[in-house]
Amino acid sequence: MDRGATVHPGRARGIDNADRIEKWIERVQQRERNNPGWDPNNSKISPPLTLTFPDVTGRTVERADYDAHGMRATASEVHSAQVALKYRKGMAPPSW
Repeated sequence: MDRGATVHPGRARGIDNADRIEKWIERVQQRERNNPGWDPNNSKISPPLTLTFPDVTGRTVERADYDAHGMRATASEVHSAQVALKYRKGMAPPSW
């Protein structure tokens, strides 16, 4: 049984996530070249990448359910994890 992750939302839009990340890095570097006083280390990829798995990765409570029921809100199982990428100047990205 394959327990590997499926990466979204990039594929849902017909864009490979590796390509999406490379383009994001290029945009950050271009913005830095155009604005020397701008700090690229504040850049984050948005929206975050979401990895989906066949197995349960945790539990979550929806905001509306929590607002309506507080600590009695019902948690549901999730099969995903969000990956937030933050730019660090001088760090080489992994090779694909």
